[in-house]
Amino acid sequence: MTLRLTLARTGKFYRGDGYLSKPVRFYEEREWRYTPPRNLFKDIKVKDSYSAENYINPVKRRAINIKLAKHIKLTFNANDIRFIIVKNDEEIPEMLAELEKIYGTSTNFNDLKLLGTRLISLEQILEDL
Repeated sequence: MTLRLTLARTGKFYRGDGYLSKPVRFYEEREWRYTPPRNLFKDIKVKDSYSAENYINPVKRRAINIKLAKHIKLTFNANDIRFIIVKNDEEIPEMLAELEKIYGTSTNFNDLKLLGTRLISLEQILEDL
C-alpha cells in the first residue's frame, strides 16, 4: 500500500448540515489526512466515500469509515516523524509531555529524546528564517 497524505490548500468544507460559505484554508487546521486511492474502495467492496451522497450523510460516512478501518491501518513509529510544529514556544513542554504519554512505553529512551529534538515552534521559524 502506498501512503498518500493529502494537504489541500483551500477548498469547500462541509460541517453539520452544509458547506461553509467561504473556502477554508486547510493548512491552517494543522492536520494531515490520509486519502486512500479510489481503487481501494472497489478492491475491498466498500462504497466510494468520495461521492457527496456518501460523504454528506453522517450514517453512511461512519459505516464506510468503519469498513475502511478494517483494511487500512496507518502505522508509524517515532523515527518516522521529521517535524512537529507547534504555534509558540510555550506549547513545547506540553507537547513533550504528550509525546512521552504516546510513545513512552513503545519506544526506547534515545528515540524519545530524538523525537523531542524534532519539535519547533512557528514562532521560532518566523524569527529565525
